[in-house]
Amino acid sequence: MSFKEVRLRPRIAEHDYEWKRNRAVDFLSHRSKVKLVVLFRGREREHPERGRALLERMADDVKDGRPPEGTAIFEAAA
Repeated sequence: MSFKEVRLRPRIAEHDYEWKRNRAVDFLSHRSKVKLVVLFRGREREHPERGRALLERMADDVKDGRPPEGTAIFEAAA
């Protein structure tokens, strides 16, 4: 089993979101675990709810009958 990471931005375009979602589904189909990361820059940090909503949307879109193993954690980069 391997671990893969998919990085997102809060203001991601629809086509880019679909591409990232398809990559995550592909990773899961190869029995890898996927970690979703939302990167914030500047004033985007003032709206963590947008990142949480994006994570929830992605989790709903890629689930294959299994619930997510963890919950969203907000980590501030130094």
